[in-house]
Amino acid sequence: MNRSSLPDHELDAVLRRETGDIQHAAGSCRMSGVEDVHGVVNPDGGVKGIAGLRVADASIMPSDCRANTHFTTVVIGEAIARMMMR
Repeated sequence: MNRSSLPDHELDAVLRRETGDIQHAAGSCRMSGVEDVHGVVNPDGGVKGIAGLRVADASIMPSDCRANTHFTTVVIGEAIARMMMR
C-alpha cells in the first residue's frame, strides 16, 4: 500500500486546497410522474403544487448524466416549449 509522506491532517489540507468539484448542476428539482411524491416537477415541466410555473433546465434531470449537460438541457427546453404551445 502506498502511503503519503505527509501526515493525514496535512494531506487532507492539501487535497481540500488543490481539488474541487466539477459536477454538472443537475437534479435539484427532479422530474417524476404526476403521482410520484419524490419529484418536484411533472413530466410536462410543471412544478407540482404551483400552477403556471414550469422548469425547463438541467435541474429536472432525475440524476446527473455524467456528461456535458448543454445539449440535453437544450432538448429539455425545446421539448417543454413545444408542450406549452399545445
